[in-house]
Amino acid sequence: MAFCFELRPIEGEELLGQLSSVLRSRTELVSRAKYPRMWRSSDRLGGGAHASPEAKRQRKIRYRIWGAVLLALGVFLLVPSMSGRQTGLIPMLVGMLSLFMALQAFRWSSDKGLLKNSFDKPARQLLNGLAAPGRLGGRVTFAGAGIELKPSAGESTGVDYRDVDYLFETEDLIVFTDGTRIIVLRKEELSGGDVDGWRAFIVKKTDHYIDLRG
Repeated sequence: MAFCFELRPIEGEELLGQLSSVLRSRTELVSRAKYPRMWRSSDRLGGGAHASPEAKRQRKIRYRIWGAVLLALGVFLLVPSMSGRQTGLIPMLVGMLSLFMALQAFRWSSDKGLLKNSFDKPARQLLNGLAAPGRLGGRVTFAGAGIELKPSAGESTGVDYRDVDYLFETEDLIVFTDGTRIIVLRKEELSGGDVDGWRAFIVKKTDHYIDLRG
């Protein structure tokens, strides 16, 4: 059985968030493989997306406590300045900084804040490349012996499943890397079979499948 994706240019930024999440996850996985001790320590302290639910709960509580303390400090230092009392420049600056840090702490205490990443820029650059007309007519085929990459112009190349570093699935995308390339596919580009069948097939071919659908 083979699953063939007929490629078309990907335009717009509706997939930016999903692609950004893939890049962040891949970077973290590579880092975890290189620095396992550092990540074990980070997870024990409650850092990282792979922390236990209890560690994440404790982390949120700490951020909220810090936020409340910093907010109180900021108000304490800024209110006299705003009311016309001569408190000096340094207390006013410290108060403003405390308020800013308090807002950040409250922002980080939410799941969205804790998981926010800075991969939008490389994801956007990758999307810009995927919008090129040269993508039209390309084909990626998942077959029993491996993955065939057929560009719109040029010869096909093959990827052994053993060479796949990571293979991610999001709500709309399938993304895999082989150490030197990153291949981005839209699920709607699948021309034969269905995504459920592809998923059942691929988990038998590689141990590096990662589900990011939510």
